[in-house]
Amino acid sequence: MLKPLLTRLIQHLLAQNSWAAELLQPYGGKQARLIMPPFSATLVVLEDGGLALAGESAEVDASINIPVPVALRILAGDEGAGTAAVITGDTEFASVLASVLQGVSWEYEEDLSRVIGDVPAHEISKFGRNA
Repeated sequence: MLKPLLTRLIQHLLAQNSWAAELLQPYGGKQARLIMPPFSATLVVLEDGGLALAGESAEVDASINIPVPVALRILAGDEGAGTAAVITGDTEFASVLASVLQGVSWEYEEDLSRVIGDVPAHEISKFGRNA
């Protein structure tokens, strides 16, 4: 039940970042395991350049291991932190996937405006940015 929800979330984020599908499309069918202890997920690139969760037992083309301190640096906006991730397997594919995942941004104000309207969504977003 969680897998379809996470797949929809990933696809929604990629739809908001249309540039990502163009980068991923040449890797359609490839799979990568993203490991950030204690979590891991296997992603598969769809033929249209989208991403979906694959089974954990799936054969992967690449692995991206992100130690927790590196993940925190990435979340804090440290653009150089991504180079500290450990990539194995198809490094070209993994590097493209990692750059897409690091570069994707969530247009939360747009999503929020669909639920509560433009003005309240803008005010809530403004409050969040200032906080």
